[in-house]
Amino acid sequence: MSEEELSRGELADIVEDADTLFVVAETEDGDWGTYRDTTNSGDDATASCLTAAIVARDDAREFLDAVSEDEPEIVRMAEDIFAKHAGGAQR
Repeated sequence: MSEEELSRGELADIVEDADTLFVVAETEDGDWGTYRDTTNSGDDATASCLTAAIVARDDAREFLDAVSEDEPEIVRMAEDIFAKHAGGAQR
């Protein structure tokens, strides 16, 4: 998986061509949502979405660990905001 930053247009092209998507996004009003979509059906659809979620989880952990090493105060700030909005949940 590429870690490069992409433009919205580049992301739109990837989304348009993807067989399966697992996306976490912040909306205009500051809410967060998780979205799944796949062109597969039945068990293949479930397996594909689960695989995407597992890859996303691993990539997110790598990202958090890298930022934690370089800028732990930013991670703490984000975790505090998350805990406030998620009813006390933690990483």
